[in-house]
Amino acid sequence: MRTRIVLALLLASVLSGCVVRVAEQNLIRPRAGELVSAGTLDEGRWVATPISVKAADGTTLQGAHFSKSGSVAAVLYFGGNGFVLSEHAEFVLSAYRDTPVDLIMLDHRGYGANQGATSLEALFEDGVQIYDHVRAANPGMPLLVHGHSIGSFIAGRVASERRLDGLILESTATTTEEWVRRMAGWKRFLVRIRIDQHLQGQGNLTVVGRLDEPALFLVGEKDEVTDPEMAEELFVAASVPAADKRLIVVPGADHMQASHSKQFADGVRWLLARVQKDQAID
Repeated sequence: MRTRIVLALLLASVLSGCVVRVAEQNLIRPRAGELVSAGTLDEGRWVATPISVKAADGTTLQGAHFSKSGSVAAVLYFGGNGFVLSEHAEFVLSAYRDTPVDLIMLDHRGYGANQGATSLEALFEDGVQIYDHVRAANPGMPLLVHGHSIGSFIAGRVASERRLDGLILESTATTTEEWVRRMAGWKRFLVRIRIDQHLQGQGNLTVVGRLDEPALFLVGEKDEVTDPEMAEELFVAASVPAADKRLIVVPGADHMQASHSKQFADGVRWLLARVQKDQAID
């Protein structure tokens, strides 16, 4: 996640007294990568099957379905700003290595080998389109949605427009305004910060007040990109019953490490149990 660029801009502007403008380009910075090929990973544990989804504007979004034996559900994963599938797939797969789920991951538009102009709204629209495609392609299989950092904004938008089986918001933020404020720290008093209108009010604070699915909130105790207090605030604000939400703050973990913990694996198993209970009631 390259959101640290916001803080770098703030530090540079202290010397000049400039107004700092936080734009979409500070939070969304496309990176090139390669297509994922069919094959196996992790000594045959995972089988990768390339998939593609046609976005509403005709852009083809590429990714892969990573399956393994014994899976009882699938997870649709939305990565953060620095996420490129050809580089980071195995990092995410290792987080789910010992949980009974398949993983479905696609590069964002403009990332990896994908074409298309990037914007936060375009990523939101793609997220819903991808979810609908994956849901239709895997009938009868519980589908969780997991978003990390900026990807948690996408996951939140999907949750606001669809009834999910389960939601995982990792290293997330309440609003972009609060996110930038916390990253800037005391330096915000030395500069004037202006956030582009496309970013104003974005985040998951309004989303969690309308949740209708079990939700897991995950963050590292030492996360300096998305302050853990924001995850705590979102957990409290989540509208689902107490039995359908859980907050995990992983001791010592930073922005990238929280999902590589026993606490996260236990949290996923808890979420799967909640999903199975809901389906039994239905």
